[in-house]
Amino acid sequence: MDLFIQLNEGLRFFRRKRHVQRFGLSRYEGSLEEIARNIIDDAWNGKCFMVSSGHFQTFYIRDFTWCVRHLMALGYEKKVRASLRYALSRYEQADRITVAIDMKDRVFDFPKLAVDSLPNLLRSLKIAGVDIAKSRGFLNRMIARFEHDVVDPKTGLVTRHKTFSSIRDHYLRTSCCYDNCMLAMLKREADELGLQCTIKEDIGELIRKHYFNGQYFEDDRNVPGPFQSDANIFAFWAGVDTNPGRFFGVVEVIDEFGLATPLPLSYSKEMHSTAKKHILSYLAEGYEDKAIWTHLGSLYLELLHDFSHKDFERMAQLYKGMVLEHQNFLEVFDAQGKPFSSPWYYTDEKMLWVAILLGLTTSTR
Repeated sequence: MDLFIQLNEGLRFFRRKRHVQRFGLSRYEGSLEEIARNIIDDAWNGKCFMVSSGHFQTFYIRDFTWCVRHLMALGYEKKVRASLRYALSRYEQADRITVAIDMKDRVFDFPKLAVDSLPNLLRSLKIAGVDIAKSRGFLNRMIARFEHDVVDPKTGLVTRHKTFSSIRDHYLRTSCCYDNCMLAMLKREADELGLQCTIKEDIGELIRKHYFNGQYFEDDRNVPGPFQSDANIFAFWAGVDTNPGRFFGVVEVIDEFGLATPLPLSYSKEMHSTAKKHILSYLAEGYEDKAIWTHLGSLYLELLHDFSHKDFERMAQLYKGMVLEHQNFLEVFDAQGKPFSSPWYYTDEKMLWVAILLGLTTSTR
């Protein structure tokens, strides 16, 4: 079933590329706030917030969670909670928690089990203050399943004997730093929600011990490799590391490699040698390599803001300029700062992620 849904999703992406080639991207009139709020409003489908009203007309728990804090602060509390109640109902009916729910209410993963779906769901439920009393039994079973399927009891970390989908779903990695940050987040959120989690280890301490090389977090704990932004953004975003000095050091590395130029943030200059490409990645070559991702950039802005880093205002201005130039919030740009395009794919638009920028810049007026 998942493969059938994935193929339908891919076909919709290709059809939209052809539409954009003929008619161009959408443009919203007005100020930054007016553009952002119109994008957020268009991402609401009556049941939940979709990732976008472009071609990702799908509920993604990963992307939704990034935006929850800001959507709540911007006055969308009822729709946030409604989205989570909707997602919980679909998950419970399917008896599994997946990264996505399509327009026909079908749950699915891409390309396989995503290690971050359950941790993100728990984080969203906590931030939104959703009453989970009736879902407690289901969530406890999902945590137990996660521990069985994902955690290596010998190391206390994500098993190296399986690959999982995660934020870079065009690559298959084993026990990468991002995946383990999600494991740490799962334990913390489960504990704070009063759910049953049998993990005893301090996952954050294990990650700092095995992945931090003295300058930044490695993607793979056994094989040193090139700097990867997702390992380092999520080590701090997930609360694995709260040390300002280490975060400021990571910012220096990002600047050194030019990953925030012309706009933050690219994943890397080159992929780690241990990562394996999914076959579908060849349809959008470079999509998760040197391209500039606005979800990653938005979360980078959030960290700059929360750590009171001097670069926040400058980076926020770059994002404001991008929104006003395109009168839209685009998904991904190529390394030169132009909307990403391949023979089979064109950047999505009208991304819900704009809530992060609006929430951060509204709070600093």
